[in-house]
Amino acid sequence: MKRSAQRKLVLIIGVAGAVATVVALRVGQSPDPTPAPPGDTSTSEVREHPSDVEEYWTEERMRDADPAPMPEEN
Repeated sequence: MKRSAQRKLVLIIGVAGAVATVVALRVGQSPDPTPAPPGDTSTSEVREHPSDVEEYWTEERMRDADPAPMPEEN
């Protein structure tokens, strides 16, 4: 195989690999969440491993944390 043919083959394989990577990353993304109308229940997917969360929330961080805003009843 000539050197120029080898370069073309490597280029094609590289481009195909890059395209496959981009497609795989795009497929793995979840769509942008839309807020639930008032009074409805909303859910979200938790992606963190529970042990990672436990390590993050130290006693000091828990003490300094602000409560999450809660909806007001009308």
